[in-house]
Amino acid sequence: MPRYQLAAGLLLRRGERVLEVRKILDGKTVVLEDQETGALSNTSVGKLSADVLNGRLALVHTTFVTPAANSPDRSSVDLVGSLDSLPERYRNELLRRRAYIGHLRRQGLSRGMRRDIKKCLAKLAVSLNSNDEKAGAGADPTDRELRKRLTLPVPSESTVMKWWREFELEADAPSALISGNVGRRRVRKLPDRVFAVISEKLKTHYCTRARPPLTETVIEINKRLAHMPCKADQYQVSEPTVRRALKEIEPFAVDAARYGRAYARNKWRYSLSGTGASRPLERVEIDHTLLDLVVVHDQTGMPLGRPTITVVVDAYSGYVLGFFISFWGTGLPATLSAIRQAVLPKDELTASFPELQRPWLAWGLHDLWVVDNGLEFHSPQFRLAALEMAADVLFCRVRQPWLKPVVERTMLDLKMSLPKSGLVVKGLTNELPLDASKSACVRFSDLCFGLLKAFVDVHPLEVNARRLARPLDLFGEGLASMPMPELPADLKSFDLLGCLSKLLTVGNEGVVMDYLRFNSKELQDIRRRTGATFRAMIKFQPGNLGAVYVQDPGTKHWLGVPSTCPEYSVGLSIIQHRAIRKSLKDGLQAKRATKQFLHAKAELNEIWAEAIKVGRKLKGLQLRAMQGLTSADVLGDAAPLSCPLPGDFLARAEDDEHTGTPLREIPSYESFQLE
Repeated sequence: MPRYQLAAGLLLRRGERVLEVRKILDGKTVVLEDQETGALSNTSVGKLSADVLNGRLALVHTTFVTPAANSPDRSSVDLVGSLDSLPERYRNELLRRRAYIGHLRRQGLSRGMRRDIKKCLAKLAVSLNSNDEKAGAGADPTDRELRKRLTLPVPSESTVMKWWREFELEADAPSALISGNVGRRRVRKLPDRVFAVISEKLKTHYCTRARPPLTETVIEINKRLAHMPCKADQYQVSEPTVRRALKEIEPFAVDAARYGRAYARNKWRYSLSGTGASRPLERVEIDHTLLDLVVVHDQTGMPLGRPTITVVVDAYSGYVLGFFISFWGTGLPATLSAIRQAVLPKDELTASFPELQRPWLAWGLHDLWVVDNGLEFHSPQFRLAALEMAADVLFCRVRQPWLKPVVERTMLDLKMSLPKSGLVVKGLTNELPLDASKSACVRFSDLCFGLLKAFVDVHPLEVNARRLARPLDLFGEGLASMPMPELPADLKSFDLLGCLSKLLTVGNEGVVMDYLRFNSKELQDIRRRTGATFRAMIKFQPGNLGAVYVQDPGTKHWLGVPSTCPEYSVGLSIIQHRAIRKSLKDGLQAKRATKQFLHAKAELNEIWAEAIKVGRKLKGLQLRAMQGLTSADVLGDAAPLSCPLPGDFLARAEDDEHTGTPLREIPSYESFQLE
């Protein structure tokens, strides 16, 4: 460890400038003079000491100069040497040299007194060679300890004087007495041309994505050396020789060349400053995962599959802010639904579940969203959603999940707490995997409530082993010490960003989407202004088909249009609707409804074809066409009513006149009232 005495004449270096201590005023203020310009500056003793310790100022001695932080010769890695890291034999040799110098100093000698040093060393050699146990037992404890260091053989006076000189020139730094063999590197005995062949084959053959073993590379090197025209063909290298040459290449570069940079970054990953969050809601991490659990339908008990969960976690405390479970996969609607729940207060949600023992404290807008590189996070709608929520977005590097460690750890804890029934496990070698759908018995509603219970009552109570604190305490205390979080005043535009879009036709029926009809008077007013039929952008929530949003082609604003069958579509998801239609189709297929319909339609077509064939034969007969044919004649019904012609009435009137038959008089009627 180098030392310095704060006195006039001490030289210090800041960058390329050399400063000299001129005066020390009152033992507190130090006057420094620039050696080039002569400018004077004042600093305190504490400030000067701190600058020396931090490396901003370098000490300038006769033979020892400490590196400054801004020196151009400073190494990129500042390594600290320690005497404890020396090998034992070199450490004992250091103590031996220091003991000889200390012994001569106690005799009142200096490093320039050669004759006296020689006499003292000769006397010391005689004393060390003597076997006087009584003198050794009665000696001073310091002398006994010193005798352990002063081992034989006794060095010459020239050797001791050399040690002494280097020791004093380095300001009594023990590093001056360390043997030069400590940092000596092994000299390579191979010729440069042979080593060049080894290096070339390691780069072109071993460090490739084919990943050949080192033994094959050794064979390739020896083949190359055997065909060289000079003396290099006489060398045949072994595997240890090639392995030592491989160690001179950075292991990170070897892994990157053989396995890819993504694998190398994952293997050699590190963490410096943690998440960097100083308060709740400052940094929020969002991620998806496919649950290792098969759930069943609440009513039918049929296996539904593995749901996907989206979790929003506070990076400062590890407190879960919101989650969303669905079978939609990792998409934008699931992400925005989880963020929506994380932002809003959850008092009404927790009040509907009396089994919960603690409140859900999470609410308020976030400052930063930390996400990975999923397609939904790079979509324009997600960036617009971040603008709506006044949040910044930070993307982690590809295949580096440790950059958002809090949510990854939360996902791991979540998977460890899932029930065993219906659990999907990774199969082992030569193992017959179990069918998780056969053992599944957890309903979807029970899964939702179980995860709610885990995020509200269980996970916040887990003590962090490093911080020795609970997420519940960290989030609650941090929320109490900061200003009140902000809340969104309107979420309509945010909800629109999470909708799915379709380009459909608007007509007199309104909008028909997946055989569901949506219509309203306001939509028909837009239709009257635009056209009888027009194409418009439609947005709908995949979790609720009770209404859709239709974009006005003129103003580009959105109109909410309800369903014409709300008793069916309100609260119905698009997946449920398609599953219902598929179930109905399967039922009709089981009844052979389609085949029966086609068969009946074919019979009708045959009847029409036969009728047309017969009609063509009778088409030329005009007499047949003038007959009064009715369906009663064809079907064998009762005789039709006769329809006399107007001439018949005249004939009957003439007959009545000739026969003298009196005509009936038209009766008259009077009105009356019932009492």
